[in-house]
Amino acid sequence: MGPHVVLCTYNGARFLRAQLDSIARQTRPVDCVHAFDDGSDDDTLAILHDAAARLPMKIVRNPTRLGATGNYAAALAAVRDAVAGASTGGGNDPLILLCDHDDIWHPCKVQALADALAAQPAALLAASDACVLDAGRGAGDTPLAARLGVPAGGYPTSALWLAALLRRNRLVGATFALRAALLDQAFPVPLGFWHDEWLALLAVAQDALCWVPEPLIDYRLHDANAAGLRQIGLAATWTGAQGDGRAHHAAKAARLVALRERIDALGPRVPSAQRGCVDAAARFWQRRAALPSARLARGPAVVDMLRSHQYTTFAGGLRSALRDLIGPGLS
Repeated sequence: MGPHVVLCTYNGARFLRAQLDSIARQTRPVDCVHAFDDGSDDDTLAILHDAAARLPMKIVRNPTRLGATGNYAAALAAVRDAVAGASTGGGNDPLILLCDHDDIWHPCKVQALADALAAQPAALLAASDACVLDAGRGAGDTPLAARLGVPAGGYPTSALWLAALLRRNRLVGATFALRAALLDQAFPVPLGFWHDEWLALLAVAQDALCWVPEPLIDYRLHDANAAGLRQIGLAATWTGAQGDGRAHHAAKAARLVALRERIDALGPRVPSAQRGCVDAAARFWQRRAALPSARLARGPAVVDMLRSHQYTTFAGGLRSALRDLIGPGLS
C-alpha cells in the first residue's frame, strides 16, 4: 500500500491549486488524497473536484463546521479506518502524510520521507524542515526549524527533543509522514492538543521520531493561517502577563497529566528518562498554577524555580518568570 495524504481545507481557494499541483508532481505518486473540507463557501470544493482528474481523490465535506483541530482529528480517524488491517507494526506499514491547503510540496517530499522511515524501521513519525513563504515579504530563505528554535541537524537525543517540545511545539504537521500504527496510539486526542503536537510528543516519548533536516515544503504564512509562528518580545510578555495566569498554568499541567497517562499505556516503549521529564514538567506547571495571588508572595517560589532552571527547561526562561511576577492576581 502506497502513501495516503490527509488534506484538510477551509476556504483555501487562493492557494489550493498550487498545493494540489505540487502533490501531482511528486516523484513518488500517492495512493490517495483524502480531502476533508470544513464547510468552505469559496471555490475550494470545485478546485478539489477538478483535481480528481489528475490525482486519486476522496472528498468529504463536513455537514457542520468542526474547526481546524476538529477537522484534522476527524480526517485522521477516517484515514486510520481506511488503512486498517494494513498495519503490521513494522517497516512496511502504510504511510500517511499530513497536508495543509496553503503550502507547496517539493517534488521529492514523499520519496524523501518514505526513505527516511524505511531507513529507521522503529520510527513512527518523520518530520522535515521547511522553507518559509511569508506573505508581503516574498520567498524567504529562513528555514522554519530555525524560527522555531530547532538547532541545525535537530536535537541529538529523544530526551532533548521531548524537553524542547514540552516548551513549545517545534514540529509542523504539514511536514509529517507517519506510520498508521502511530494513529492507533494517538486516539483519542486529548482536549487542548493540536493534532501535530500530540503526534510528535507520542513519537518522541518512545524514541520513534525521524528528523529530516532538508526543507521539503514551502510553508506559507499569511493573514488567514489557522495557526502560525508567533513573535515573542517584551510587548508579548506584558500582554501575556495581563491574562489569567492561573487558568493557563492549570490547563498546561492538565495536558501534561493527560500525556503521562497516555505514555503509561505505551508501557516499556517509553524510557524512564522521558517519563521523568513529563512528570517534572507537570509539577512545574502545577506549582505555577498554585502561585499566591499577592505579587510579593510569589517571589520566593519564582526565584526557586529560576535557580533550579525549571523556567528555562519547561517554559520561556526569564520571560516566563517575569510574567508570573508582574501579572495581576492569579486567583
